[in-house]
Amino acid sequence: MNPAARLAEQGRYEEAIRAYIQLARSEPSRLADHYASIAGCLYRLKRTPWAQRLAEHARRISEQPQPAALLVLANILFDNKEFTEAADLYQQLLATDLSAQAALCLTAIQKVDHNSNNAKDYMKVLQAKEQHSFHDLLCLAKHALDRDNSVGALRFAEKALTIKPEHADAWEAAYQALMNLKQYVAAKETALKLINLSSRRSKWHEYLGLACYQLQDFTAMAAAYEQALALDPNNLVLYLNASNPFTTIPESPGRLLQLEQSIRVSSHVIAQKLNTGGSWKLSTNTLLPSAFFLSYADINLKPIYTAYYSSLASTLSQVLESAREALPQSTPTDCRASSAITTTSEERRHTGRNLIRIGFLSRYFYAHSNTQAFKGIIKYLDRSQFEVILIHRHDTQRDALQDQINATVDQVVYLTSELQTNYCDLKILDLDILFFTDLGMNPFDFLLPELRACPIQVTGWGLPHTTGLTSINYYLSSRILDSPSSQDEFSEELVLLDGLPCCFLREDLHYKIRPRDYFMLPSDRVLLGCLQTLHKIHPDFDEILEEIAELVPDALFVFATSDSDTQTQAFLNRLQRRAPLAHSRTLFLERSQTDDYLSMCDCMDLLLDTPYYGGGVTYYMSYYVGTPIVAYRGGRLRGATAEGLYTFTGVQNPPLAGSHEEYVQLVAALAADPERRLQLKREIVEKADILYDNQTFIRGMERFFTGLVGAKAP
Repeated sequence: MNPAARLAEQGRYEEAIRAYIQLARSEPSRLADHYASIAGCLYRLKRTPWAQRLAEHARRISEQPQPAALLVLANILFDNKEFTEAADLYQQLLATDLSAQAALCLTAIQKVDHNSNNAKDYMKVLQAKEQHSFHDLLCLAKHALDRDNSVGALRFAEKALTIKPEHADAWEAAYQALMNLKQYVAAKETALKLINLSSRRSKWHEYLGLACYQLQDFTAMAAAYEQALALDPNNLVLYLNASNPFTTIPESPGRLLQLEQSIRVSSHVIAQKLNTGGSWKLSTNTLLPSAFFLSYADINLKPIYTAYYSSLASTLSQVLESAREALPQSTPTDCRASSAITTTSEERRHTGRNLIRIGFLSRYFYAHSNTQAFKGIIKYLDRSQFEVILIHRHDTQRDALQDQINATVDQVVYLTSELQTNYCDLKILDLDILFFTDLGMNPFDFLLPELRACPIQVTGWGLPHTTGLTSINYYLSSRILDSPSSQDEFSEELVLLDGLPCCFLREDLHYKIRPRDYFMLPSDRVLLGCLQTLHKIHPDFDEILEEIAELVPDALFVFATSDSDTQTQAFLNRLQRRAPLAHSRTLFLERSQTDDYLSMCDCMDLLLDTPYYGGGVTYYMSYYVGTPIVAYRGGRLRGATAEGLYTFTGVQNPPLAGSHEEYVQLVAALAADPERRLQLKREIVEKADILYDNQTFIRGMERFFTGLVGAKAP
């Protein structure tokens, strides 16, 4: 019997938990076993919610049966008088070492509930029936939703509605299935039906708001959220969604200014209510990413994001504290107090492991630009100094690229949607450094950093601007892209390293030279490509395009379609209104994979960088084919990639502008000078060689991290 089990047998559960945590760190192959044992101790301490979460997590991550975890879950069900479900689990335990305990509990259940049935058997019988009642069909629809079978769920919900066409539960199941299937028009109609059935339910109005958001119908979205908030006035998420209406394709510069002001006001209102003794209702409603879209405006994000996320963190402080208390005696250190932190690990010294443990955390480690931005760093980080752990957020997408990057690291972890379990997972990893690669795209991204599960938390170029979080210690950037004066725009301590912050792998660059007619592009026009995602394109760029169209009459503007047809149409509508001549000369190409994307860039005469928030990973890719990028000089990190590439590779006289007027003149001059364009293209291709697989930035990271953590003697 190991010491942890002996402590548990003696009823010293707090000590046993700490002992099991040490075992979990030293024996990662038995992580599920130790989680199950910790869950058993927590159950004995009557910390039932945490015991349940850890037991469920132990079963999810284990390839083997977990009787100890199963017993905890069965006992909790029994305590809650859910005898049918408890009996199901106890019966599974009859063939294990815990059979005696299971038999005793089953006897107790039979005395209490003589009619208990096996829930799983019930679903099997239900599915096999030839004729289904309304209740049967509704159960099957919810069962299908739980298993991500939205097509089946919609089918069962529609059958249920033929029996009871006015039943809200069936309409709700249909709505959820339609949203999952991205059938947003039908989802909107379903939400309106729910409102007609019961207009006093705030949830139905929120459903309408979500569907309208996906349809880019922001006027209807704002009205729906305002109605939802009127019915549930203390709901924080509904308040934010109603107070900060926005469009992913803003129709004018003024719309972004309105969003900035509304974010500032809502941050103040949230804080003021808390400071005067009020409270906000916490809910699982969907918070829209309105604050994220401010990053595309020409503003200093630090004061806005700091106030906004500080107010949210204060509101959710109880949730965060509850997550941190999931394990006894495991309060993380507040590491903002020092700019140079040395961590040590008694357990690693004892076992002789002296590598710095660094975790890279994201939900976007799959076929996504975030993987392209960090894949090279993860691959080339010195394994004689670092142990690399890849941490996937719960809603990541599993694909071949994820499997590929998983194979390059020392350990892979998949987090759940539960904060308490996430905290336990991160603490048990015993990381020295936790690198959040892309904070900000999801509105609740701030929650994991606020748990402070690691003494040193950093971020970097995955999103090229501040997070606004005081729980992030450092932002790693490049001396080429940033300067010390930029610290005024970062809540994190800005660290400037040599090189560029993306080690793009040459192995990921492949394309074929394709003629223009492959993309159905004309051969006799000057093609000006702006192949960024459409929501990056600030309304100020419309006027620039219009001026270019006037100066270059044979130019065509080529854009890439959005994943959302309504977003593409919204952009076209804005161009038609604000830049009619440019609109008349606009073409759209479908978004494509790397090979076709590079071929597409090769067909362009020039690439047009967008103001305020320019291209990122896509420019590392397009640089390979050499098409000149007309870009802006100076400015913030989020608009500096093109200039940084020219500087790093040493291109002479690159097309960089210091103002909108100079930008227009540069484009017009290059459009009229094919020889200069060809000369630039050849120079870029020739000098691009040093860009790929370049590890200069990585070596700087290693030195910086080693200095933070200190020597790790065995």
